[in-house]
Amino acid sequence: MVYPTSIPSDVLDLINKFYLASDVSEAMDPDAYTKFASLFIEGSSCTTPQGVFTNSEEIAGFRRMAFEKVEKRKHTVREIFVGEERGAGLANGEGSVFIRGRVDFWMKDGTYSENNAWSGRIVFGKNDKGELKFAEYQVYMTPNQH
Repeated sequence: MVYPTSIPSDVLDLINKFYLASDVSEAMDPDAYTKFASLFIEGSSCTTPQGVFTNSEEIAGFRRMAFEKVEKRKHTVREIFVGEERGAGLANGEGSVFIRGRVDFWMKDGTYSENNAWSGRIVFGKNDKGELKFAEYQVYMTPNQH
């Protein structure tokens, strides 16, 4: 993974936690989708090709939907770029990053799709307890065309 050394460790930890959580289904962990949704500030937005989800319940439902046909997935973060358009920056739990990576899918029908390109934009914020969370997330996906 390539990223600027200026990214604080708590930001990197949250990004890693997010993509690890993205790869876990309820079959692997019954609380997987609730845990995924807990990475967002309540009322934040999660925008995907499937729609815009704006609260914990909707975000958990999106994760459930994302595993309807997928048995397993594996995200790999390749690069992280820092955005400079918001607030005091990442050191203060604000700001944004743009991430580029790949994802492999093992489908329930037995097919396998590897090396699918994706990118995501994450805007960070803090919840009422001062914990670093996602204030906004938008993912862009390009399915592998074999």
